[in-house]
Amino acid sequence: MRKSNEPFVASPNLAYFQRHGQIYAYHNVFGYLLSMSPDVVSLIEFHRDQPRTETEVIAHFGSRFEDGQLAEFLTILELYSALIEPDSREESLLWAMVPVRGRWVVTHQPSDTELTFWHVPTERADAGPPSEQVPPWAARLWRLMDGERALKFLVDEIKDDPGLLSEPNPEDAVLNMLAGWVHSSRQYLRFSKVALSRFGKEHQWPAYLKSTMPYAKWVPGVDPPPVDPFEQLAVPIAPPHAYYENEVSDPETQFREVETTLSYLFRDPSPILYERTYADCIATSLFTRGHLGAHTRHILEVGAGTGDFAAGFLGHLQKFHPELYSNVTYTILDLSPALRGAQAARLARDGLADKVRFREGNAELILLPQESVDLVLCNEVIGDFTTVKLTRELLGITEDESGAESYQNWDEVQRQRLGETGEMLLKYGISLADAPDEFYFNLGAIKFIANLFNVVRPGGSVFVTEYGQLLSYPIAATHLDHLEFSIHFGHLMKVAGEVGFLVDFVFLLDLLEMDREATTLATTRTQFASLRALLESYGITLEKKAYTKDMFEELLNGKLQLADIGGIRFEPVDERCMGLAPHEFKALLLKRPEIPAE
Repeated sequence: MRKSNEPFVASPNLAYFQRHGQIYAYHNVFGYLLSMSPDVVSLIEFHRDQPRTETEVIAHFGSRFEDGQLAEFLTILELYSALIEPDSREESLLWAMVPVRGRWVVTHQPSDTELTFWHVPTERADAGPPSEQVPPWAARLWRLMDGERALKFLVDEIKDDPGLLSEPNPEDAVLNMLAGWVHSSRQYLRFSKVALSRFGKEHQWPAYLKSTMPYAKWVPGVDPPPVDPFEQLAVPIAPPHAYYENEVSDPETQFREVETTLSYLFRDPSPILYERTYADCIATSLFTRGHLGAHTRHILEVGAGTGDFAAGFLGHLQKFHPELYSNVTYTILDLSPALRGAQAARLARDGLADKVRFREGNAELILLPQESVDLVLCNEVIGDFTTVKLTRELLGITEDESGAESYQNWDEVQRQRLGETGEMLLKYGISLADAPDEFYFNLGAIKFIANLFNVVRPGGSVFVTEYGQLLSYPIAATHLDHLEFSIHFGHLMKVAGEVGFLVDFVFLLDLLEMDREATTLATTRTQFASLRALLESYGITLEKKAYTKDMFEELLNGKLQLADIGGIRFEPVDERCMGLAPHEFKALLLKRPEIPAE
C-alpha cells in the first residue's frame, strides 16, 4: 500500500474492455477484474506516463470526486494492482500466491504429462487457435493446482522435471507460462492471495475468481467512452426491437450460442422430462388445467424462436388430441424475418407448414382483432420487451405514502416526462412503495399483458413464461450481446387482475413436472463453444440440449473419456442447465372469464 507520498504508476499489465456502457479493467498477470467508470479509468491513466504522488492526484482530480471517494479509489486500485510501485516486476509476486483454475476452462488431459487447453471466445477478436498444447512439465503443474497451495510449493514438486530443467531459466519459464494462462486472451487461470478454503464455499469466493469476460477491447484515448444505456430515466433502455429485426441472421446460432431458452434445451424428448419434450409438457399441463381443450380454435404464439416449440405443440395435439388438432388454427407473431424463415422450415420438416400462419410485428403493440384468439403462448420473450429506469425521487414517492398515492401529486412536467410509464402506473394503480432508490420497470411486458385481454375471447387463456421473481424488481442481464431484463411478476399479476383476467402464478418447473433429482451439464457460452470444438476434433457433434451425465457419456461413445475432460460440471437441473437457472423461471396462466349466459 502507498506510504506517505510515495509515487505509483499504472500497471503495464492492465487491459480494458467494455460491455453495455460499462468499462472493465482486467489484470493480465493476476486475473483481477474491476468494473469502473471513465473517470476512474482517467485516474489510472494519469499514472501511465510517469509516477504520480497522492498530492499530484488530489490536485488533478480532487474536484471530480466527492470527499473521501478519491482516497477510497486509490486504495482499491492499489489493492488490485492497477496502480503499482515503479519498477515492480509483478510476475515475481506469483510465487507466494495461490493459482486457481478458471471455473469454466475446457481441457483434455489423458495423463499427467499431456494437457491441451480448448478455448473458443464467443465475442473477442484477439483469440488464437482453439487448442493449445503445453509442455509436459506445465501439464504436471496444472494437475497439481488445488486452490490451496502457493505456486512455490507446487513448483517444488516438479523442479526435477527434465523438461523444466532444459529451459534456459526454469523460474522465468514457469512465470511466463502462468502469466500467459492468466492473460485476457486465455483466462485459464487466476491468482488468489490466500487459499480458497479461507473464503468458504464456492459462492463465497471473490467474483474475479469465478468470472469469465468475453467482452470487446476498449482503448482509452482511442475509443470513445461507452454509452451507458442505463443513464437516462423513464425512456426505453436499448430496446432490442431493431436487434431482432435486423441483426439476427442465423437462428440456430442465435439459440445455440447467444440466447438459449429452456424450450430450446428440451426440444427433444428428455429423461429429465420422462422422455417428453418441453412442448409435450406444456400442452399436457394446459390441457389438464382447462386452458386448452375443445373450446380452443385459434392459438397465437408470440416469439416462436426456431419453431421447435410450435412443431412440438402441434405434433402433440396431432398425436393425442386429433380432433382438436383438426379444428385449430395456429398463428406465429414474430418480429424477426430470419426467425420466421427458420420457423417455416422447421414446421415444414414435420409436415405442419399448412397448419401455421405467420404475422410480422412487434408484440408490444399486438394489433390483432378483438376476441380473436383462444390461447396465447409466449415462451421466454417478455424479458426482451421495453424496460425503463425509474427513481423514487422522479416519481415523488415518500416513505409515508403507498406509492400509488404519490402519483396524484404529479405536475404536468412529471407527467410528460414519465409518458407511457406514468400512464400505466396511474391506470392500474401499481404501487412502487417497496422500490429501491433506483430501479427498473417492465413497461413493455405490462403493456403486453394489458393489451391481451381484448385479444382473447371470453373463456380464452394466456400462457407466459420468463425468468424473474414474484416481488423482486427487474435485474439487467448484461452477458448477452443485447440487454434483457428479469420480470417483476407481481406487477404483471396486478395489471392482469385489473384488466379482468383470472390469474395463476406457477413455477415453470412444476408445469413441466421435471425430475428434480436429475443433474445436467452446466456451461457458459464460451465454455460450450470450447467444449464443442474439442468434441468436434474427435468427430463428435455437441448439440445445445440438456445433457444428463449418462447422455453425455453416451455421446462420447468411447472416443473420449469423460474423466479426461477438465472443466465439466453436472449440477442439479433446477439450479443450472447449460447456462440457465431453471428455478428462476416462472409462468403466468391467465384466463378471461366466460360471459354469463342471459
